[in-house]
Amino acid sequence: MSYRSDIPPEPPKEQGVQALIDRLKDQGLAAGQKQANQLVEEAHAKSRKILAEAQQEAELIRKQAREEAIRNKTVGQEALRLASRDVLISLKNQISGLFQEVLGRQVSAEFNREEFLQKLLLEICGRQLQTIPPRSAP
Repeated sequence: MSYRSDIPPEPPKEQGVQALIDRLKDQGLAAGQKQANQLVEEAHAKSRKILAEAQQEAELIRKQAREEAIRNKTVGQEALRLASRDVLISLKNQISGLFQEVLGRQVSAEFNREEFLQKLLLEICGRQLQTIPPRSAP
């Protein structure tokens, strides 16, 4: 029998099976680790996307809130302006009515006094006489 020295001897079958098991285990672990890393990276990417969308939505909500605040302020200022105008008109009307009432009572009371009427007639007649030119003597 002639043995060739360049061919390595066959390992025992148990060693071959164990090596196969170890190799499959290592490949499975590597594949599992790769898949886990991929899932983690996908989760990070998804969380970054969700965060970016949430920030955009928050900015939109802030912008809308600022715009609504400006609108509410403008509406409030206009309402105050109109209310002020209405109060002034009402106050003016009340004062005018009160003035007319007081003045009307005083005028009525004066016109009911005989002394006042005499003075008034004399004043009117005196003014009329001043407008009549004097007559020349014949």
